[in-house]
Amino acid sequence: MTSKQLTIVINTFRSSDKIFKCLNSISSTYKVIIVENSSDVNFKKIIEKKYNNVKCYLTQQNLGYAKGNNFGLNLVKTKFSLILNPDAILNKNTLSNFLKFSDEHKNFSIVGPYEKDHKNLKHNNMPYEVDNIKGFAMFLKMKDFKHKNFFDKNFFIYCEEIDLCKRI
Repeated sequence: MTSKQLTIVINTFRSSDKIFKCLNSISSTYKVIIVENSSDVNFKKIIEKKYNNVKCYLTQQNLGYAKGNNFGLNLVKTKFSLILNPDAILNKNTLSNFLKFSDEHKNFSIVGPYEKDHKNLKHNNMPYEVDNIKGFAMFLKMKDFKHKNFFDKNFFIYCEEIDLCKRI
């Protein structure tokens, strides 16, 4: 698996105080789409000048989590996508681990990362089924969403990922 098979979608709303740490944790070999829920042209210029692998889209209004991520996901042309919050910072191997997982486990639609601070999770590094994945980092096999509408646009913020996981 290569970085050419994955696009990262980051939905933001005036997150310039957080986004740089997030982007610095992503290898420049991965394509990143930022959906900025504002008309901040300055933000777009700074981001695109600093990061060659990033394309920033301004929505001119706050679409919220569901519509903002749908906007970005509809631009994805790769086999996989990672929805990532702007305040998330990736470990060095996170993206390669997602791609390795997708190579070894074909029967999935959405995968989430192991959260080291979560005390109730299994610690054997083996994948296991859960009812839903937290929305801060969702790795999607795009073909499973070909005829689905990603997130329900009726949600603005909160619970969209739970709804999506239940529907998929």
